[in-house]
Amino acid sequence: MDTQELLTELHTEHNRWQAKIKNYKDELKRWDEQLLNMVPRLQSDQQSRSLERFQNQIIIQNEVLDIMRHDFKQYENEIEFIQNHKVDKTEDGINSLHDHEEDKLLSFEHNFDNLRKDFKLFTGAK
Repeated sequence: MDTQELLTELHTEHNRWQAKIKNYKDELKRWDEQLLNMVPRLQSDQQSRSLERFQNQIIIQNEVLDIMRHDFKQYENEIEFIQNHKVDKTEDGINSLHDHEEDKLLSFEHNFDNLRKDFKLFTGAK
């Protein structure tokens, strides 16, 4: 695969990553709304502490997503610069950058899946 084809493929994948980030942020927004609706029904201090923990996690996860979105945009800018200026960059170098950003997303997804399971247990969601 030539460099331009690779960059086009990476650009497409980058767009998928940005769409995933948006979906995660939308899910966090729905979680926050669910928690707010639960407040009047809380029956114990333990439930209140758990709710507060999830509210804090929502804030943290949104911050992580904002940082990743920024990092991915910086990475996208680099891809565009390489494409537009025909910079001679090795395929290994390009893939290394890509793998680093992809690892961030995969790590986030793993942690988010665990948080999602905990959230569903707490809220009784299916």
